[in-house]
Amino acid sequence: MKEITESKKITVAMVIELYQKENKLLKEKIEHLEKRIEKLVDDKERMLIEERDKIEAIYLEVINTKLLLEKSNTVIHDVPVAEIEHKEQKVVELKKYLKTLDLTSKEKKSIKKRFLKAYDNDVRIIKQNGKLFLDFSKYDYSDLLK
Repeated sequence: MKEITESKKITVAMVIELYQKENKLLKEKIEHLEKRIEKLVDDKERMLIEERDKIEAIYLEVINTKLLLEKSNTVIHDVPVAEIEHKEQKVVELKKYLKTLDLTSKEKKSIKKRFLKAYDNDVRIIKQNGKLFLDFSKYDYSDLLK
């Protein structure tokens, strides 16, 4: 009978020891997972901060560009004549340009209509005092000149 009690004590002691080892392993795994979670949260926060900084930089750039445009009184389609006639730019009035081409009057009218139709949606076309201007130094107009 004493042997049965001792074997039960040994078995109980072994089970307790096994539980303690298992408990220790689980605690280590929990610590490891908590560290990984903290790292992931830190990484996510860092990425969000970087994205916010990028967005702020883009926003500031857009505001600066807008302010520069307003400061110089330049709008995409409404460019002051003085700027159009500036020597560095290769801006040509559409009517004068069409005269240099070997086109019929009907073809010239058709091209001018195409430019007028595209004016509202096309930043390449400049209109000042009812005249259309083309900036060949910046844009290609071959699609509208066909």
